[in-house]
Amino acid sequence: MQPWVLLVDDDPEFLASVRDALEPAGMRISAAETGEAALELLETDGAGVQAAIVDLDLPTMSGFDLIREIRARHGHVRIMAVTAIYKGLYLDVARNVGANIARRKTNEGTRLSAAEWQALVQELLT
Repeated sequence: MQPWVLLVDDDPEFLASVRDALEPAGMRISAAETGEAALELLETDGAGVQAAIVDLDLPTMSGFDLIREIRARHGHVRIMAVTAIYKGLYLDVARNVGANIARRKTNEGTRLSAAEWQALVQELLT
């Protein structure tokens, strides 16, 4: 069975780049641009979702709140928090509210490669 990953970010370019990185590795990808849309997807069709990549800076519902909700309602889902804003505190708080992994979206300003995204999701799933 292919791993099912939910991407949550309000940046369509970021969603497309991560989708393009993970689908060739055999992962099923669903995407949501808001926390509310992500929760709706999980409630209606998400029993098989194994992992979520959640941007911390989402409109209307913060990524921190979304992580708390996913953890409370769908405890089986492994969560990676990501942010383009570099504040170490953001990553610490994300871990404290339930993220399994918390990291920046880039490595020193350079976007992650497909291989790096694939490795991160494999780590998340184990």
